[in-house]
Amino acid sequence: MDERAFDIFLDRLGDLDVDTPQTKSDKGWISKELLFGFDSKMARAWMSDSHSHDHGHKHKHDHDHRSEMECLSVTLTSPNAEAGVDMGKLERLLKSAPKDEVYRIKAVLYSNNSSKSTDGSDVNGVDGGRARYILNWSFGRWMWSHDEVVESEAPTLRMSIFTAQYESTKWTKKIESGQFVALADEATDGALAVKRVQ
Repeated sequence: MDERAFDIFLDRLGDLDVDTPQTKSDKGWISKELLFGFDSKMARAWMSDSHSHDHGHKHKHDHDHRSEMECLSVTLTSPNAEAGVDMGKLERLLKSAPKDEVYRIKAVLYSNNSSKSTDGSDVNGVDGGRARYILNWSFGRWMWSHDEVVESEAPTLRMSIFTAQYESTKWTKKIESGQFVALADEATDGALAVKRVQ
């Protein structure tokens, strides 16, 4: 549709008062990261397995959209084998990240206490013990799940943050400040690394 028709459409959509994230597509294409929140390794495997017959077209599409989103890789490590993530601080991030700046957050982490998803449901974790959890956050809503796979050498937290274009520098500083990602019990022996990967 032309720009005027698109503007009218957006106005009508706004009148419905739906709390739904909106993103403009390129002739119906949107980036796979935005849709699935894949990390690049998974995405490459998925692309080659599922779409080898259409690889040329897909590759061009990936290239076109790469600049529209930026991705940060966040790692929190500790020499303490029992270390866990400060869930209170992390929840502050989940509740405050603006939907027009942060699109998706995915994480695998260790914590000594369970947390709640947006709908208030508790994670089916180990009561009162250290457990590993998976976080899926998308446009202001999130879900926790209990991860059965325990890696002995895994960091305390590994997270991917997908931001809008030009937002990753600001969010790198926010995460590096320690206000959202930190070890529980104010432990200071952790190492936090934030790196832009896309």
